[in-house]
Formats: sequence, structure tokens, C-alpha cells
Amino acid sequence: MPDFFEWIWELRERLVLSRDKAAPLIGISASYLTQIETKRYPPEREVVDGLVIGYELNDMQARHLRELWEPPVDLAPLDELRTRLITSGQLELLNFHQHNGTLAVYIDYTWHVLAANPSAVRAFPGLNAVGGNILSWFFTPIAQEIIVGWEHVAPHIVATAKAVLGRHRNAPRAQHLLQQLRKSSDVNRLWRDNIDVAYGRPPTELFHWRDPTTSEPFSLSIQTSDHFGTQDIFLSCGFRRPYSGPPLQ
Repeated sequence: MPDFFEWIWELRERLVLSRDKAAPLIGISASYLTQIETKRYPPEREVVDGLVIGYELNDMQARHLRELWEPPVDLAPLDELRTRLITSGQLELLNFHQHNGTLAVYIDYTWHVLAANPSAVRAFPGLNAVGGNILSWFFTPIAQEIIVGWEHVAPHIVATAKAVLGRHRNAPRAQHLLQQLRKSSDVNRLWRDNIDVAYGRPPTELFHWRDPTTSEPFSLSIQTSDHFGTQDIFLSCGFRRPYSGPPLQ
């Protein structure tokens, strides 16, 4: 599970910096940095900002660092989120998108499916076998067959999982998700080999899919919106495009 103290240690190690060399970049003493890393002494916000600047973190790495420093956020029960969808009448949007040929799915922050239209269900065969979690589904054998260029997509999915789990690291559902993900050797390898963190993906960066029934290739532009103005429920839509992915084997 992502952890603030392990994260700052890993960042320093990846930069190949001793504590003596890293500390001036952050604006603290080497002894204070040692105390933070070894005794897990929570630093002040100014030190966190110094880590962002000194280690030259990108926006997503910086956000992840700050979320790990802040208290973890709990997760609302899935049944509660589904009830909210039903009582709000928002499920009609799924039918609207189905009529327009769009894959549409409501997910929570950890990518658990709350509701989906038939087009989306069809695009993710075997999703129920992994508890309805899309992050876990990406590392199933059937996903590796369906997603064209899967090996190029997988690092982004792992980077997304780091962000998701870091924010909700104490929630039982997040801990269960980590257990599921760690069953995959690909997840373990990618998690270990890079320090990327991802919060979303630009709609212009297409996913490339094979139709599970016909094997016909197509591309997907994914757009996800914070539909309720909260961090609980998101509407994710996949707009089909003519195939524009790598050459097919």
C-alpha cells in the first residue's frame, strides 16, 4: 500500500541521492531528513513542498505525495453509492448513451462498477469474476487479448492504481483491491520498476480494443466526469472511433 515515508525514500533512491545531498535541495538538514525517513516523523507542510521542489516532482507525483501526507480518505459503501444513483434518477443517462452507441459506466474512485449500460458490459467480459473492478480486470488474460497494445496500457493502469490506493489506503475496499492486484506478476513488476502516478488520462490518448464477439478492432476515447460534484461517483463514457492503433498481428 502506498505510504508517505516509503514514497519519499523511494524518490530519493531513484534520484541516486544520499541524504546529505538531498537535504539541501529540500531545505532541511540531513539529520532531519534521516529522522523523517527512519523514525517516520511527520514533517510540516513546508517540508512537503520542499520535497516537491527539490525532487522536481511532476504535478501527479506532487499530488500523490501530498495525499500520502494528508489523512487517508474513507470510501462510502458500494451499496450506498448504488442507492444514490437509483434514487437520483441518474441511471437514465446510461440508456441515453446506449441509444447513441456510447459505452457508459458509473464507477467509484477505486474503479468499482456501480452500474453500466449493455455496451459497456459487453466490452468488459469477465468483469464480475474480479468483483466488478476495472483496474483488476485489466490484468486478466481476457483483457490482454482484447486490449490492443496491452503492454503499453498496463503501466498507466498501475500508475492509476497507486493514486487510487494512496488516497484511500486505510479503506478495507482499497486494501482488498491491492490484494487482488498483487496476484498479478505484471502489476508487481510495473509497480516496482517505476515511480509514475496517474490521475486520469486525456481523451485524446485513445484505448484500442477488439470487439469480444467479432474481434473487430476499434479505438475508444474515454471521458470521465465527476458527475455528482463529489469524489464518490464518476460517469465514464467510451466513444467509439475508427481503429487507429498499432498494426494488428
